[in-house]
Amino acid sequence: MDAHFNDAYVMCNASREDGATCNGHDNLGHSISQVTIAEDNHSPPGEQPTDTMPLKPRLRIGMKTGLSIDMVIALSAGLWIGLTEFGVVPNYKQGFYCGVDNKIVYKFKGDTISTPMIAISGFIPIIIMYCVELLRYDSEVSKAIKSKKIHYQIMLWTREYFIGFIVKLFIVETLKVTIGELRPHFLDTCKPDAIVNCTRGEYISDYTCTNKNVGIYFISDTTRSFPSGHASIGFYEGVFTAWYLYQRFPKSNSAFLAPFLECLCLTWGFVCGATRVIDHRHHWWDVVTGDILGGIFAVFACAVLCKNFLVKPAIPDHINQNGHASVRRLLSDTSCKQESNIAMAQA
Repeated sequence: MDAHFNDAYVMCNASREDGATCNGHDNLGHSISQVTIAEDNHSPPGEQPTDTMPLKPRLRIGMKTGLSIDMVIALSAGLWIGLTEFGVVPNYKQGFYCGVDNKIVYKFKGDTISTPMIAISGFIPIIIMYCVELLRYDSEVSKAIKSKKIHYQIMLWTREYFIGFIVKLFIVETLKVTIGELRPHFLDTCKPDAIVNCTRGEYISDYTCTNKNVGIYFISDTTRSFPSGHASIGFYEGVFTAWYLYQRFPKSNSAFLAPFLECLCLTWGFVCGATRVIDHRHHWWDVVTGDILGGIFAVFACAVLCKNFLVKPAIPDHINQNGHASVRRLLSDTSCKQESNIAMAQA
């Protein structure tokens, strides 16, 4: 039927100069207008195409309303994270065994990777994405177009990056205040009053910290060991950046450059967790759990939110809104190509 339809359709349109739709019949008796609809929508004549079936109305949210909702959610999550991090929200406090609980007897050694340092590192993936996208664009592209495309793409991926980051941090902080595990340096920093006259092996759940040489924040922080926030942040950043480099880093003659950079990002994630154990700030299981949480949310952000960092090509002009090519435009394009080929052959 395709051959008969094409012959009839071309002959009809060749005789019509006003651009009107042909309503004649082909040599098999089929209506050309009906066959056109069927061919464009890949459905038999007389049947309604599936892509034009009425759909259920979707919930439509305006731009300003959607932005307001996003701001409320982000501010609420940020407020909760801040209140829990600085001890404003009271957290559950686990007890300990007098004289035999060896996992909490270590000395406080400080932080190899401080909180400000891990916070600043959260912006490094954005800088890396910006630099890599600059390398991917041809130098012949005008500066204005290049800058616009880069900023738009980085803005989208940055938004998804911070969505995964905030949700992960929200869960980590909630687990900290819910579980209330004691840090390895708990006895050294807190100096609980109940340990003075306790019986060896006795479980102590009611105690008060008596150390006056440290601030309230450090006292409250001694019962927030599980899971490791530093490890979750570092591993999230490392996996996200390594995944991005694997997908978007431009090809080069060096076989080791891209893998080296990816391994370097993953190393940062492992180092963040390892230093927390070395500094006696976390138990090993705190770090492992933090790494798992960071890795899960990094994979989710890359594969689902950022859609594997794939950039969709521009849709050609001859593709209509339904995703089908216009028959008249395709025939016109084919005719132009044939004329061009004939002209080149004659030349």
